[in-house]
Amino acid sequence: MAHRKPSIENAKRLLNWEPSVQMSETIGNTLDFFLREAMLEIADKK
Repeated sequence: MAHRKPSIENAKRLLNWEPSVQMSETIGNTLDFFLREAMLEIADKK
């Protein structure tokens, strides 16, 4: 299985773009979203 190593270098070079949110914050926000959605789904089944 091939391993991937994502890079934002093309976006930086071609679009003059830099990320404005740290990776740790992004991961935290993503986890919070999925946990909220899971809790709503559980609540809807009651």
